[in-house]
Amino acid sequence: MTIQSNHNIITIFLRNKSFSATRLQYKISYNCITCLLTCYLVSVYNRQEFTISDIVSLSNMYSSKNVRHYINRLMNCSLITQAGLNKYKLTDLGLSVIRQVNDNYDLALYNFCQKYNITL
Repeated sequence: MTIQSNHNIITIFLRNKSFSATRLQYKISYNCITCLLTCYLVSVYNRQEFTISDIVSLSNMYSSKNVRHYINRLMNCSLITQAGLNKYKLTDLGLSVIRQVNDNYDLALYNFCQKYNITL
């Protein structure tokens, strides 16, 4: 197999690597981080505030019950806040964490490519 045929596996590997520092720092699961990133996408492409059903419809992998649990966990970490009745929004800390995850991914990708002599 070549690197090109394994790109999905490499992407998942790098995703998990980029989540590690955030997961340990905030004591949240990979699913919570994925939910946070989904909240970001909804807030950027849809509107600043979002609902649990917005997250469920975009992610297509969590039930409302699971999303509610992740939202509560993210609120306990001050990464999102309630913005009204059944509405939420990202906090400045939440946006900072999203930038951190993105930066960690870029670094993991760079290091992986350097280690295995891959040119993108």
